[in-house]
Amino acid sequence: LARKFIEQAIALKPNTMKKLKQQIEKMYIDYFNNFLSVYRFAEYYEIDEDQAYRVIDIGRRLNHQR
Repeated sequence: LARKFIEQAIALKPNTMKKLKQQIEKMYIDYFNNFLSVYRFAEYYEIDEDQAYRVIDIGRRLNHQR
């Protein structure tokens, strides 16, 4: 799921960036509420741990901007 949205960001159609940010924030909230480790989060979304750390970091920033 995350890989799909990250790959779409490369194309950067007008609404893609907004949707990508929304999806990353949703993934961060899912991590915060439902996972005890980055390893399990990465495993669930079928991404590597480095990508998971980036998604969590960006998602946290997006969520805390509100």
